[in-house]
Amino acid sequence: MKVLTVVLTFNEELHIQHVIQDIKTSLPFSDILIIDGESEDQTAQLAREAGVWVISIPSSYGIAGGMEMGLFFAHALNYDVVIRMDGDGQHNASAAHILYQELFDRNVDFVLGSRFINALSQYEPSFVRKISIFLFSKVVSKIVGQRIYDTTSGLQVFNKKVICFLNKIKNFEYSEVETLVLLKKNNFKILEIPTIMKERKGGQSSFGPSRAFFYVFVGFFSLVLQVMRKNDVKN
Repeated sequence: MKVLTVVLTFNEELHIQHVIQDIKTSLPFSDILIIDGESEDQTAQLAREAGVWVISIPSSYGIAGGMEMGLFFAHALNYDVVIRMDGDGQHNASAAHILYQELFDRNVDFVLGSRFINALSQYEPSFVRKISIFLFSKVVSKIVGQRIYDTTSGLQVFNKKVICFLNKIKNFEYSEVETLVLLKKNNFKILEIPTIMKERKGGQSSFGPSRAFFYVFVGFFSLVLQVMRKNDVKN
């Protein structure tokens, strides 16, 4: 069983060494790939010094470009499972391990770590994010016919079928909401479980107000397209 943990980073020199060590401790069976969005600090260098793979991409590619690269890498090297985590220290590798176990124990294709199913999480979103998460949850749940509480969670684990499926889709923006709709439309089994996430402490987030607005706009536009689009990609 080949497992790859994909970590998306942008200016995370304060956290990246801890994140990598956390993964090595809680997910010792997993290889680690850092996708760095043109950080202006020492994120990429510190990751290389920690002995993990690092791929640098233009910051303009964003989450979509980062995950596209991660999926391409995982597919090309024939990985069986991808674990996705953020590089800002909000995700715990021990929580990712629980998602990994649930992938097999519950015989599903995609496991989503949720901040909002219960009060486990320490995460308190900004006003813009809170509104977008609420709206996305209502819309996505209605579209897919399954209650999804945390449609924008970046803590995910998925199997080889999902890797192959997402890798072959062209013009795919990999917004979390679009991913959920695509997978449900194509009969993948999705499980959402409560998980612990922490507040970001220090560093510079790439998700400022302008990008947050853009993300909401693109997310809803993607949902409209997915509702209108036929299942043109088959398992």
